[in-house]
Amino acid sequence: MELKKGDVILFNGDSITDCGRDKNDFHSVSGYNKIVAAALAAFCPEKQIEVFNRGVNGDRTRELLARIKNEVAEVKPTVISLLIGVNNVWRGFGENSETPAAAFQKEYRAVLDICKKAADRIVIIEPFIIPSTPDAVGVRPQLDIASTVIRALAAEYKTEFIPADGIFAELAVKNGAALYSPDGVHLTDAGNVVLAREWLKRVDG
Repeated sequence: MELKKGDVILFNGDSITDCGRDKNDFHSVSGYNKIVAAALAAFCPEKQIEVFNRGVNGDRTRELLARIKNEVAEVKPTVISLLIGVNNVWRGFGENSETPAAAFQKEYRAVLDICKKAADRIVIIEPFIIPSTPDAVGVRPQLDIASTVIRALAAEYKTEFIPADGIFAELAVKNGAALYSPDGVHLTDAGNVVLAREWLKRVDG
């Protein structure tokens, strides 16, 4: 995938994308998407690319589905990047509020249908668990089920796909999981740099 002049990128998902953004600021970016925005502004300013963040802390696929139609109408993106799903599995493990695989697939598919109508390019970032805590390790079976669904949808919809779970698994073995996440989900500065780098590598070389 190559970014074009005048592209508008919408990053959406849960707290990993939200990352403490200022919700009163229409243009607020944070975390890995802030790094992506800074890199695009620094290295290809001639493309005049706009970047928006609409991640919401705690969201699952059902909450994203309820709001994304209004957000794409507001932002009018040409590229949509999604990172959603870890709360679907984490709540099933810790709060007994599991999203069955069939419901997860239905909700994720509905999100993708909206995105496909709104933008000509979609990027799916695979949800990930970094094994930095016992709870994070315990969620692994549920995450694997969700990841299987997401990978199949990425192939069906012919999206760009970033295998973030595998990327962080390799780095955790090499450098230790705590370098990238304190709790298995939320990213440190180093973790955000990794995710931004992988996004840029696959989306704009």
